Amino acid sequence: MASMASLGAACLGILTHCLGFFLTIPEAVYANATVSVEGVTSPLDPGSTPNANENPALLSPSNLLAVLRTVWRLAAFSLSYLIHIPKVVYLPIKHVTIAFIYVIEALLRPLYPILAPFYLAFRIFMTPILVPVLLLYRMAVLVYPLYVFLGAAVVCGAMAGLLARRLDGIIVKDVFGFRSQRLVTPSKRKRTSSREKRVRIKTK
Repeated sequence: MASMASLGAACLGILTHCLGFFLTIPEAVYANATVSVEGVTSPLDPGSTPNANENPALLSPSNLLAVLRTVWRLAAFSLSYLIHIPKVVYLPIKHVTIAFIYVIEALLRPLYPILAPFYLAFRIFMTPILVPVLLLYRMAVLVYPLYVFLGAAVVCGAMAGLLARRLDGIIVKDVFGFRSQRLVTPSKRKRTSSREKRVRIKTK
């Protein structure tokens, strides 16, 4: 992590120098554009311009380049601090962890010969538990490529089916103008009794 932070800082510094170099070239060209046969003449020289009391334009190329260069340097300066923040956080944690592990090892090193029987008994006791777990892990590693292949096949098949269904609906309904007719179940007739039939016949 520290190497990545230093590499990012170096790349940012190189980019800053390159951009500063390219920003200074147009400014130098613009400054050399006022060179005459007798020597360099300033834009504010009374003899070179008819209006000697006027200030130079604020939006001149040299001023714009100077502003851009200043903004870029400020941005690069602030980003350089942001890049070093992970290093500042990581290095103390790393050194504290290394020191803690070293202290623990120094304290437990004289106890290794005394604790050797307990360590061996612990390994023997954990063998029935660790061996099946290790076998399952090895099987998972072996089956993982098959799982990835079948999963990708299922996803691709589902996407192809949905796309084919969508295209079929667009082609059949929009292009050819066919529409699927829904089967409409005939409505149930209302049953009439014999008395109602007689009443209807009499009224007619």
